[in-house]
This record gives sequence, C-alpha cells and structure tokens, in this order.
Amino acid sequence: MKAALRPHFKKYVLLTFSSLLLRVYGQIYRLFLLRCFGAEPFGLLGMISPFYRLLSLLITMGLPTAFVRLIAIEQAKKKHRLDPAGQKKKSSSW
Repeated sequence: MKAALRPHFKKYVLLTFSSLLLRVYGQIYRLFLLRCFGAEPFGLLGMISPFYRLLSLLITMGLPTAFVRLIAIEQAKKKHRLDPAGQKKKSSSW
C-alpha cells in the first residue's frame, strides 16, 4: 500500500505548496491594491462578493457536471451500438 501511494505523494506536495504560494501572493497583491486604492473599494467589494457568489452558484447550478455526464452517456451509447447483423460496431474514439 505504501508503494502505491508513493507516485501520488509528489503530486500532492506540489499542489499543496503551489496553493500556499498562490495564497501568499494573493495576500501581498491585495495589500498592494489596498495601498493604491484605499479602503472604500475593498469595502464595496466585500459587500458585493457574497451576492456575486450566490448569483454565480444559481446560474451554473451544476450545469458543467451535467453536460459532462450527458456527453459521457452519449459516447458510451455510440461505442456499444449494434450493427444490423447483431455484432458490435467498431467505432473510432472520435
């Protein structure tokens, strides 16, 4: 089991460090913008952000996931169609 997790460990570490690095960079950039524009625009952004997130959630409502699922179902149907002789058709991947 330990050997099975070893190849994925490097990927997890890389994702963790890149996430931490991006958060630090985001905070530094946010401080820079705060000094340039002042506190008022950031207060307005803080008031608008929850509404924006709710609106984007309501607009998408899981549509990308549903589209991917429907496409996978259609591709599976095309792959397993039978020809008139009762044998499975060989179809290309596209």
